[in-house]
Amino acid sequence: MESMHAIWAIVGRGFVHHPELAPFISNVAVFHQLHCLHAIVVSYHSAIEEANLTKGEGAAVADDGDPEDPPDDYIHHTGTRMTLSHIQHCFDYLRQTLMCAADTNLEVLDPVTHVTSGWGQPKQCRDYRSVVAWAEKWANSSDTGILT
Repeated sequence: MESMHAIWAIVGRGFVHHPELAPFISNVAVFHQLHCLHAIVVSYHSAIEEANLTKGEGAAVADDGDPEDPPDDYIHHTGTRMTLSHIQHCFDYLRQTLMCAADTNLEVLDPVTHVTSGWGQPKQCRDYRSVVAWAEKWANSSDTGILT
């Protein structure tokens, strides 16, 4: 699996300036949504690491449990420490976004477990790559990576 850094580094920032659609610098909403998800991910991993250190367990180890294999240290390179009010904003913003999008794709329950993982089902999606291409074309700066 790609490292957290590689996954988030390609997201982009989404600030655009378009003469008709965005005469003032604007942000394409999906990039704000991804910024919020990123903030929650970083906060989650920070909380887990802090809890482990508080319990005297030391820093987290890799997902495979091998203490010789260090975890992805992306969290230490983000410089991101969001305030509680920012994280609360992000949870509510993502809640509203999900309700607004109202994804109606059907997810079939596993006949044994009676749950769904959300994977392996056909989805009707928007073309994210074309959104990124449009945002890059009209970007107001050359900054890259997720906005932290």
